[in-house]
Amino acid sequence: MTLFSAVLTLVVSLALMAASSVFLLNETRLSEQAVTRVQSMGLAEVEIADALAAWDERAATPLGGCLFLVERSGLGLLVHLTPPAFPQAGLVSGGHVTLGPGAIIDGVVDSLASGPALIGDLDLGRVARAAALTLSGGSYGVLPENPAGGVIHLLGDAELGGGDGGGVLLVDGNLTIRGSLTFSGVVLVRGALEVSGSGTSSSHLYGSVVTFIGATGDSTMRVTYSKAIVDNVLCRFGTPRKLRGMSWTRLGQGG
Repeated sequence: MTLFSAVLTLVVSLALMAASSVFLLNETRLSEQAVTRVQSMGLAEVEIADALAAWDERAATPLGGCLFLVERSGLGLLVHLTPPAFPQAGLVSGGHVTLGPGAIIDGVVDSLASGPALIGDLDLGRVARAAALTLSGGSYGVLPENPAGGVIHLLGDAELGGGDGGGVLLVDGNLTIRGSLTFSGVVLVRGALEVSGSGTSSSHLYGSVVTFIGATGDSTMRVTYSKAIVDNVLCRFGTPRKLRGMSWTRLGQGG
């Protein structure tokens, strides 16, 4: 076993114990009775194929990073998701970008983007279906609380007065940010984005921001691009693959 494999096994094992899944099994040495039964019936690979083909992130338990646990036939299947292709830019806009003096974008600014340059391979319908919180558009004094850093879906034009959050923010209309907003993840605006404020108030968006129509921002706007953050929040919408050599785990407590 290589050092990398040993470290990965340790990390996964700790994550599974935290999720009340105690035993991590190597498919080349099947010792759990339930796993052996599935294997002897010739169904192990079928179960894996079915789980991956019918992948639904809402039915999976996140274990951290891009690792998920999904139940199949009373067993837990460890699945690693490869994030979808996504623009490596701090601010991507389908229209013009107008930034006032003092606005800071730590990363690439891509204006007049279209096609894959706008959202890559990300499926917005899939993002919307995965929403942990769906609200109508309107004015919100602070960003609504996002359960477990998942997806917030706002169904129309929205105005935010500030707040803190993370995950994915999907806005079907225009988004106006007028207060101090801190957000770590991906902001997707189907309309136009406007960031403004007054005094020392500022908004800091970590990850990536995409707006379909255009973007304006004054000195209170700051975006810091982070591929690690983007991949972490978008991997649930990526391509599922089993972990080689250590895919199955028994669910529940064990001795």
